[in-house]
Amino acid sequence: RQQKLAAAGQLPQARLNEGIAQLASDSAAYYEALAAISNSLVDLKQLMGLHAQQEFDIADDKLDTFSESYTISALDEANRLQASVNPDIQAKKFSVEASKFAIKTSKGSLYPRLSLTGSLNTGFANTARTFNGYSLGPLDTIGFVQGTTLEPVLAPRAIPLFSSTPYGTQIGDNFGQSVGFGLVVPIFSGFAARYNIKIAEINQIRAEASLTSAELTLSSQIYNAYQNMKLAGQRYRFSHQQYNAQLELFKLSDATYKSGVLDYYSYLASKNTLDAAEIQLNESLFQYTFFTKVFDFYMGRTIDL
Repeated sequence: RQQKLAAAGQLPQARLNEGIAQLASDSAAYYEALAAISNSLVDLKQLMGLHAQQEFDIADDKLDTFSESYTISALDEANRLQASVNPDIQAKKFSVEASKFAIKTSKGSLYPRLSLTGSLNTGFANTARTFNGYSLGPLDTIGFVQGTTLEPVLAPRAIPLFSSTPYGTQIGDNFGQSVGFGLVVPIFSGFAARYNIKIAEINQIRAEASLTSAELTLSSQIYNAYQNMKLAGQRYRFSHQQYNAQLELFKLSDATYKSGVLDYYSYLASKNTLDAAEIQLNESLFQYTFFTKVFDFYMGRTIDL
């Protein structure tokens, strides 16, 4: 249209050139926005552990509606739920219980301790042998008859007989048992026991303080998530009202521009204002959706878009 007006002499050539330059600038901004979207998708894939070549896109077909499903009573429900399922809170509760048992254990050191011990033992050796008597071997000369040098005295050789001791026999023969009693009465060690009790009591106070701090932090996080969700909802409502008003203004500008009453630059300014309102509307809807999902997490609901 601008080119037709310039050809008819109703629009200065300079104005036409400005429009062409504006179109080129808007085209460059458009492709820069596409590049920014592509880079953001790559960053998101890295965060999700996906390969850069893997097909992935953002689905926004369910982000076209707005509804507020939470009231102030949801804060108490979220706090009660998280107090029973939050892993950090549960860990600190166990620490408190452990500190209580540590105090009881330390107090036990103040009392006499009676111990009873017992043991059973046996053994086995591959070298164990059982004596089975002697056997008579060949005759050996053990001397000579007194007064002669030719008449020897002979005696049979005694050979001891052994056999391997069976495993069961060794286990039974080597079986032993013992019983013992012990009594420890704390005297001077009682000072150390009292010191340990005080340390255990201090550790319990620390554990309880850590639990209280964690509960307050969690409650603050839940409250902030609720407030962010509500503020995002208010921003969306105002953005929607602004967009509707800008849309009506643009329709009027578009009609007057097509009739030749409104100049191109006033039309362009009206279109840019509408685009800015639409961008703000979409941003506010995404922010409200995000903060709602954060509060869904505290409410124990499945994060599902």
